[in-house]
Parts: sequence; structure tokens; C-alpha cells
Amino acid sequence: MYMNEQLFSRPVKTLNVKRTYSARISFSHRMLKRLAALLAVVVIIGLFSLCVSVIAGEQDAYASTEGYQSVEVVSGDTLWTIAASHTAAGQDIREYISKMRTLNHLKSSVIYEGQVLLLP
Repeated sequence: MYMNEQLFSRPVKTLNVKRTYSARISFSHRMLKRLAALLAVVVIIGLFSLCVSVIAGEQDAYASTEGYQSVEVVSGDTLWTIAASHTAAGQDIREYISKMRTLNHLKSSVIYEGQVLLLP
């Protein structure tokens, strides 16, 4: 027998269309269930982290304003002028400015008119 005859002599398998279609439906159904479960987990984690950040943020807000004097920035004010008018005699102004920046979460020395700053 030649090679070609062997190929043609084999029985040809037919595809079962219903089986393939039901497998697709089952696969899609499983994927949808997994996607829904993943989405539910993401939503739960998001809500939990939001609650934690709100609770922690409220505690920080109450803790940071308690016991500190505040001042509103007017036109022409700088951190240096504000610190100079509120430091005690002999206190280093640069150190006071550093404390002000830390307390008010300032990344630079730029301040704006109307801004309220907490004083250490």
C-alpha cells in the first residue's frame, strides 16, 4: 500500500456540533462565574480600603488640628515672615520653618494667599 492509499483508507471523524456548542456554552458560563466572583472580590477589597482610609483620615484630621494655633496667609506673607513673628526669643527660625512645613505637609516653601497654616 502506498502512503496516499493509507491516508484515504482511514475513517474520517465527524465533529459533533452539539457537543462543541455545549462545551462553548459551558466554558463561557464558567468564565462568567469566575469573572463575577473576581469582580465581587475587587469591590469588597475596594470598599474595605475606602472605609479604612476614611476612618484613618478622620483620626489624622482631629489629631493634627488639636492644640495648634493657625494663621491665614495674607498677601506678601512668606514662611520666613510668619515664622519670625511667631518664634520665641533665641529660637532658630529655620528650624521653626521646617516644623511648619512638616506640620502642614508642604513640599516647598511656596504658600498662597488665603491658605490656613498650622503653627507648631
